[in-house]
Amino acid sequence: MAAAPSRVFERAAAACAVLLSMAGVLVLGLGFLNAPMADALGEGRGVTLLYYTIYQGVGALSLSLLAGPLVRRFGIARTVLIGGLWTAAVLVGMSRVGALPQLYLLAAGLGAFIPIVANYLPPLIVTRSFRRRQGTVLGLVFGLSGVGGMLFGFLMPRVVGGGYCTGGVVALAVSVAVVTVLPG
Repeated sequence: MAAAPSRVFERAAAACAVLLSMAGVLVLGLGFLNAPMADALGEGRGVTLLYYTIYQGVGALSLSLLAGPLVRRFGIARTVLIGGLWTAAVLVGMSRVGALPQLYLLAAGLGAFIPIVANYLPPLIVTRSFRRRQGTVLGLVFGLSGVGGMLFGFLMPRVVGGGYCTGGVVALAVSVAVVTVLPG
């Protein structure tokens, strides 16, 4: 039996909030992990932080070139699943990195899907799921997504403060996998 329309809409809004909060969690988590990652690699923080620029640059390209074709070919749900699992795998790889070139290569992989999943798809889901009150729903989604980032903001300093750089990246990977598998 198909879900009632109001349940479908509630699920769509909740999924969007979760996906948007994932973007905030990644930005926050990667920011907290930069110093321990630089220390673990024996590199300066500035040269290590270049991975973030690579991640964002590839993300801009993937949004421009891949987002539409991926959604047309696989649909929204499969694109979320593929992107989330890819991102989780890349983050696990980042937890095992031993040199800057590896980190930079993985940063490119990270940028391939996260902007699509976390920035492109939630507004698309809202506009396709809600015929009326799209602005209200999107506002609620953005507001609720901040709660996830805020909660993770309390958790991440404890993980990093305990010296768990590898564990922190794996925690990000697990959170990405969970939030992209659950809405589907």
